[in-house]
Amino acid sequence: MIKNTIPASLQKIGAKVKAGDYLGRVGNTGSSSEPHLHVDVMKKTSWDMCITGTDENHPSKVLLRPFHFRNAYVISEDNYTSPDPKDDWVELKGAAIPAKRSMIWPNGGKPCDYPPSWPEVGKHGIPFDNYKQELDKVVACGYYPVWIDAFEVNGKTYFNVIFRPNKNGVLFYTKHALTAKEYDDEVKKNGKQQKPMQLVQVESYVHNAGRRYAFIMVNTPGPATVAYHGKSYEEHEKMLNDLSAKGYVPVNIAVTHIPGSGKQYTGLYKQKNAGGVLQKSNLTHQEYEDLFQVQAAKNWEQVYVNAYKESGITKFSVIWHQNSPYTGIVAVRQVSEPNYQENYNQNTGKGLLTRCVTGYEEGDKVNYAAHWSKQ
Repeated sequence: MIKNTIPASLQKIGAKVKAGDYLGRVGNTGSSSEPHLHVDVMKKTSWDMCITGTDENHPSKVLLRPFHFRNAYVISEDNYTSPDPKDDWVELKGAAIPAKRSMIWPNGGKPCDYPPSWPEVGKHGIPFDNYKQELDKVVACGYYPVWIDAFEVNGKTYFNVIFRPNKNGVLFYTKHALTAKEYDDEVKKNGKQQKPMQLVQVESYVHNAGRRYAFIMVNTPGPATVAYHGKSYEEHEKMLNDLSAKGYVPVNIAVTHIPGSGKQYTGLYKQKNAGGVLQKSNLTHQEYEDLFQVQAAKNWEQVYVNAYKESGITKFSVIWHQNSPYTGIVAVRQVSEPNYQENYNQNTGKGLLTRCVTGYEEGDKVNYAAHWSKQ
């Protein structure tokens, strides 16, 4: 235990403790790398003999009582393969840990790949073929997706996904790798259910030289939305102006460019008051950097960023809102995968949440742009 953290009431022979009592802060000593605790539980008669001070009654020679655990799961090392709840995990209900080497899941919920107490789960650079498997893993641990981004590097497609805890049992529906018609059909079908679902994000991206769509829908109440896809720049600009006049603000403008078919826009709008709105869809690296600094100085928050390739050049589609519930804005641009992971760990470790992340190819390697903030 860390020095000076044990309550004075417990620093005497005969002190009693009960479940839930604060004992102190766990520390580490010697050659240990992490905080940990050693606990011995003895029968009262053995402890009485122990405190007489004779060598024969040293704690190592008296009868130890099993230490009972609750709200945890255990599995022997021989049977352990992963945190998969389908493995032979056994719930501890006032039972002792087996004497043999074992893995312990110190949580009341069943073991899974991600602890249910995290404020978010962020996965980036998921290969296309592994995406559904990773999605199912995270969802099984009590999370649901709130952001999806897809990008290509060396002709291969990858995904970035952000998940939040599904504490309120949000019913969601998500699909990826859809053609334009498939996307249309899915959105119409789910929008006409008895409890209609609403789009919260839509992504368009290039996969195997074709244009594909991914989306997230939820059944929670929200402001009215309008969405479109497959629009030219001119059509997009007209709809942006028309919808803005009706009180809608852009929250999602994804852009794709395919040689021969040109540039197409996918948009999602919500009816709400965002104060001022600035949407730019054709920014170079430097233009994005310069404009970000201008908007940050005005305390406008970046609410969306999406990278795409046009004739081999990286372009950015970005949205800023004047009125935002978020504070403590932190953003990165043009960072490598290791640097992105480092930024992710630092910012989420400070209590920030990932609002958006987009990947793109530069020099045959992946780069990221992302944004974190407090709510």
